[in-house]
Parts: sequence; structure tokens; C-alpha cells
Amino acid sequence: MDNEPPIVLPAPPSAPAGIYIHYCDHEGCKEWGCFGYDRRYGTYWYCGDHRDDGEQMRRGA
Repeated sequence: MDNEPPIVLPAPPSAPAGIYIHYCDHEGCKEWGCFGYDRRYGTYWYCGDHRDDGEQMRRGA
């Protein structure tokens, strides 16, 4: 088992440009926005630290 070569997986296909570019919409935050909330005029994205902002927006608070 120690002498086995590592498994090499093919590279995943590249995604179209611009599809995954979304940062946190909280003012002043530069983190990746991994939680998306659909609104009337588009999707708002928030990082884990600011996810509550999106949850409040979703509830209409």
C-alpha cells in the first residue's frame, strides 16, 4: 500500500467567467459570499459571519 502511486484525477472543467464572483454584501466586508438570498432586483450574497443579515432580509425585518 505504501508503494502505490497517488491517484491522479483529471482537472475539472473550468466554469464560465463571472459565474462564481460574489463577495459578501455587508458594508466593508471583503469575504467570499457563500450564502445567497434572492430578492426582487437580484441576489445578495453574505459570508458566514454576516449570514444573519441575509436571513433578516429574507424575513423582511
